Amino acid sequence: MTLLYKWMDEVGDGTGNRHFVDNYKMNKSEAKFTPGDGRVAELTRVIITITDNKFKHLGYGGRAALTNGIEMKVKNGDKVLIDITDGIPITIANDWASLCFDAELRQRTFIARFTFERAGKPLRLNSGDTLAISLNDDFSTLLDHKFMIQGEIR
Repeated sequence: MTLLYKWMDEVGDGTGNRHFVDNYKMNKSEAKFTPGDGRVAELTRVIITITDNKFKHLGYGGRAALTNGIEMKVKNGDKVLIDITDGIPITIANDWASLCFDAELRQRTFIARFTFERAGKPLRLNSGDTLAISLNDDFSTLLDHKFMIQGEIR
C-alpha cells in the first residue's frame, strides 16, 4: 500500500477543479475521489476546509444556511453503497461537527476532520467506487472550499 494524500476534485482522479467556490444551484457538482481501475483505496479521513471573511453562527461561512445541503456518499456508478450523511444534508458549517466531531474555527477558516478509522475502520473504496460529496447550492461568496482525503492505495 502507498500513502495517499489527495484533494478531491470534480473528475475524481485529481485532474479537475479542486476549489468548490461556484454557484451549483442550477448545475450540481461533486467533489469526488475514485481509486482508479484495478486499484483499492482505504481512506482514513477526509478534511473539510471552508474559508471566508466571516462566519454566521447558523450559516455556511458568511452566507446563510444552505438550501439543498451537502451529501456525502460512496457510490458505484449510480448505485449508492453508503450514505454517510444518512439522508440528512449538511446545511450549516456546524453540521460537519455533528458528523465528524473533530471540527474548529480558526480565524477565517473552518476545518472539520472526519476520521473514518475512529468511526470503526478505514473507508474502503474498490475499483469503480467513488467517494462523492454533492454540492447543489451557491458557494460563490466563499473564499475557498475544498476536501482532502488521506489513507492508503494499492
